[in-house]
Amino acid sequence: MPAALTRISGDAQRLIAQAAAAPGGRHAKILLKKAVRKLGSAARLAARAGKRQQVSPSCAGALRGLYLDGKARTETLVRALKSAP
Repeated sequence: MPAALTRISGDAQRLIAQAAAAPGGRHAKILLKKAVRKLGSAARLAARAGKRQQVSPSCAGALRGLYLDGKARTETLVRALKSAP
């Protein structure tokens, strides 16, 4: 697995953990938006790694799906924070 993919995935996990511990909703929303961008980048990197034979195409597809699912879930959290008082 490419080191960049591991690093970006870890960054996204760290940002989500920081958002969960954030004292204010505004700060949590900012951190979650950053995590959404990181997860999108990770999905693109996973697809690219599959095309370049760094990982098997089936593994790359599965990773891409997981990252896109995480991105969608994080976007849902951001929308929930926007609608919260």
